[in-house]
Amino acid sequence: MPTNVYFNNFSYGREQDLVEDLTIESIKMYGHSLRYIPKTVVRNDPLFGEDTLTSYNEAAEIEMYIRNVEGFEGDGDFLSKFNLEIRDQITFTVARKRFDQAKSEKLTTEVGYNYLVETANTNSPSRQYLSTAYSGDSIVLEEGTSEGYAITTNRPVEGDLIYFPLVGKMFEIKFVEHESIFYQTGRLQTYDLRCELFEYSNERIDTGNTVIDAIEDNYSTDILTNEFTLETYLARATGTVTLSGGSISSVTITDGGSYETAPTVTFSAPPQGVVSGVAVTVSGAGHINGQTYSTTGGSGSGLTIQGTGTGGLVGAAVVNGGSGYEVGDVVQTVTDYPASIQITSLTNHTQATGIATINSSGVVTGVTITEGGSGYTGDSHTVTFSQGEITGVIQLEEGGSLMQEYRVEVTQPTANNEYFQSNDPVFSSTSVIDFSESNPFSEIDRY
Repeated sequence: MPTNVYFNNFSYGREQDLVEDLTIESIKMYGHSLRYIPKTVVRNDPLFGEDTLTSYNEAAEIEMYIRNVEGFEGDGDFLSKFNLEIRDQITFTVARKRFDQAKSEKLTTEVGYNYLVETANTNSPSRQYLSTAYSGDSIVLEEGTSEGYAITTNRPVEGDLIYFPLVGKMFEIKFVEHESIFYQTGRLQTYDLRCELFEYSNERIDTGNTVIDAIEDNYSTDILTNEFTLETYLARATGTVTLSGGSISSVTITDGGSYETAPTVTFSAPPQGVVSGVAVTVSGAGHINGQTYSTTGGSGSGLTIQGTGTGGLVGAAVVNGGSGYEVGDVVQTVTDYPASIQITSLTNHTQATGIATINSSGVVTGVTITEGGSGYTGDSHTVTFSQGEITGVIQLEEGGSLMQEYRVEVTQPTANNEYFQSNDPVFSSTSVIDFSESNPFSEIDRY
């Protein structure tokens, strides 16, 4: 026969709210304050469907009840052939309404129960709708739904973490049971979270909680723990030049560097395309006889001339030849009524050359000037020494400190094990690894 119509406990929304509030109150009295830490997938492997890199960026404080009564479940302390593993398991119970509140609060803080105006629906065992028309300081905890039994996306997710401050352990959610109490009281009020002790594997943890964030600091691998560094080059020599009469007369070594053979010396190039002859093609107006004028135009820069003639120019002489010009370029004097001047001849200067000298330690001690060059002026000219040879040293570092150093001597195109076999303090004194044995599966010319 149908249920008694006078005791409609499951269909009356306010009765269901009372049961749910009593459940929450019980968990608040007998539960523990935990931290719920949602997972964020940073990088996903589409082939295996796994998250290769995850991060945990928030930690919401929320109360949960411990279902275990006789201690941790699971395999406990498990001794395998690899190591001692601790496989503690625990089950937490959290109220659905409280979890919804934590999620809607952006996982920051807990707020009080300040319900606003409710719209009751006595024909549906659903949560009641909350009005958002209130303009006071209260915070709307949740909005009701028309389906009280629906499992929404706003639920605990497998892979999220729970931090248990009382024991100082982190647990990972392995399964979320949404029908733990089933339907004896009507609407489902709780989730059961079956968790296992979290095993850290290079996840990013940045929740803002110093105790939780310290897990990453304590268990992550420092990038310098086992770092192989191939040092590229020996130190390069440096020096400065001394000019005399537009030529480089000497080089002063400021750092001798380190070389196995004498480096190549390269001097900066002197100016090219320097104007040596010009001819006036358009006289212009407003010029003063003997006045020096700057010019614009052409393919170079820096040309200045001294004009001959008053008003319009009848001749011009080069004062500063500039650089970068080409024969046939036409420039104009910088005046209101400019004259046009054509470049008729250029001077291209010679670049200096030299040979470096090194001592028995591979340090550059001096440079012999073989060609002083021409056209060098000012203090912007430089001397450059070629880079030193590749050192071929592999350094094994731990925490930034050198543990071992091996010099690479390329004697074979396919293998380089002779040095390690004969010089390494571990390999040379034991027969654990014997590089002298041939490999029938990978040696060249073996079939």
